[in-house]
Amino acid sequence: MNRWGLGQEASGAHAVEIKHLHEELGFTILYVTHDQGEALTMSHRVVVLNLARSQQVGRPDELYDRPRNKFVADFIGETNLLEGKVEKRKARSSASRLAGGLDVQACSQTS
Repeated sequence: MNRWGLGQEASGAHAVEIKHLHEELGFTILYVTHDQGEALTMSHRVVVLNLARSQQVGRPDELYDRPRNKFVADFIGETNLLEGKVEKRKARSSASRLAGGLDVQACSQTS
């Protein structure tokens, strides 16, 4: 049950109806939720807040693929944070040595 006494099925039905109204009527809807899955599936833009401060604003795929900071990465979902040191940096790539001694390279994708 959520804070309004709605089960997950009823709450999900409300979210679907709100999304349908948005698409049908074409006006902006501000929907506040603590459910990341709900926020990521029904929104065009998401604001991640921490202690009333905006941490990142963007499309759900942007927040998921390119979180701005550790808080957003932890909040949005699967976090893959690796401790290490950047050894070389180029315009679109970097080489790092992880804490366990493994060398890795990372390249940014072009859109």
